Amino acid sequence: MVVTPAAFDFSLAATPATLTIVAGAAGQTETATATLVAGVTTAVTFSITTVLPTGVTASAFTPASCSPSCSATVTLTASATAPGSTTTITIQAVGGGVTHTATFSLVVTPAGFDFSLAATPATLTIVGGGAGGVETATATLVAGVTTAVTFSITTALPTGVTASAFTPASCSPTCSATVTLTASATAPGSTTTITIQAVGGGVTRTATFSLVVTPAAFNFSLAATPATLTIVGGAAGGVETATATLVAGVTTAVTIQYHDRTPHWCLC
Repeated sequence: MVVTPAAFDFSLAATPATLTIVAGAAGQTETATATLVAGVTTAVTFSITTVLPTGVTASAFTPASCSPSCSATVTLTASATAPGSTTTITIQAVGGGVTHTATFSLVVTPAGFDFSLAATPATLTIVGGGAGGVETATATLVAGVTTAVTFSITTALPTGVTASAFTPASCSPTCSATVTLTASATAPGSTTTITIQAVGGGVTRTATFSLVVTPAAFNFSLAATPATLTIVGGAAGGVETATATLVAGVTTAVTIQYHDRTPHWCLC
């Protein structure tokens, strides 16, 4: 008597039916089980045929192949910035001319929103009376789904220094905003640690930079009033006022002198 074996066949199942992973946390394992249904066992290989959701990666199956009845596992991991999602994932097993699939539901739970903040350059130098200098605040998404953040300077600026509004006023990390700092012509020299704050999604982050103000060279203007001073011979004197106005730099004492330019007449 000759016994002809049945053709090779197997069934495939994926467990758990729903796999939940948390963004930024350790990956979770899905198990694919191939069960021999008929014939002589033959090695089968496993793969995921579905496009994974944003931020999710899958390891190789372990083992890469096996002969039913057998199982293989795959680990799915979501990055810290992966958005929440629910996706039906298909596992495929192929071997001995037979292909079977099984599905499971992959649920990604997003991490809480978080970001880091940096200020560049680390040292910003501006000159009194000169063009402003630009500082850049960069907010980088660290975890969760991006949310708009707003920027501000929380430090009292040194004397004579002003800051523009941030451009843009708000943005969603990863992103950057700039602020221009300008020193007036009479601003004194100084070095100040400036703090930039970014707030959004219930999260507050700060970054600092050093602001160096180089004073302009000392300069002043001089005016005499009144423009015409009339005095009467033999009467009380008249008063002329010389006013020195600081134009640039740090104030310095000046000496005011009178130069007589009265014409001299000769009656010959």
